[in-house]
Amino acid sequence: MMTRKLPIIAVATALGKAGVGVVRLSGQNLNPIIKALFQKDLIPRQATLLSLRDEGGHLIDQLVAIYFAAPASFTGEDVLELQCHGGPQLLELVMKRCLELGKDDGLVIAEPGEFTLRAYLNNKVDLAQAEAIADLIDAQSEAAVRGAARSLQGTFSDDINELIEEITQLRILVE
Repeated sequence: MMTRKLPIIAVATALGKAGVGVVRLSGQNLNPIIKALFQKDLIPRQATLLSLRDEGGHLIDQLVAIYFAAPASFTGEDVLELQCHGGPQLLELVMKRCLELGKDDGLVIAEPGEFTLRAYLNNKVDLAQAEAIADLIDAQSEAAVRGAARSLQGTFSDDINELIEEITQLRILVE
């Protein structure tokens, strides 16, 4: 069962080896977790090179952290993106460390689609745009990518809203 009051965390990049991997956190107030991870506050929307260390003070990775303060984020909540090196074991260590330091704040692993669900619940995207995110990720052709991107921009929703307005006007005239 999803508890949308708790902060969430997940690896935001595809599984496998890559040059860069992203771990994303979202929640109502991530400042205590950020402070616990890095012993400093982050400036919103500014990329900051930081060292993430384990409980013994040993370096896990040097990473880029970007903090998006609510409501100016994808989910409408505070969001922290940790862009680190993309090895699966390293991403697991970054997740583990975040979960250790965020346990007192209730940090939990996100359910599949929970970041998009929070964006929808916080009126950052509508239902068609939320579905377009999944379509964009699953797109198998250039045409599918273009269609999903149009929906994600709100083109489909705008067309539907225009039709609703026209139908409403027709109803007014008929009545």
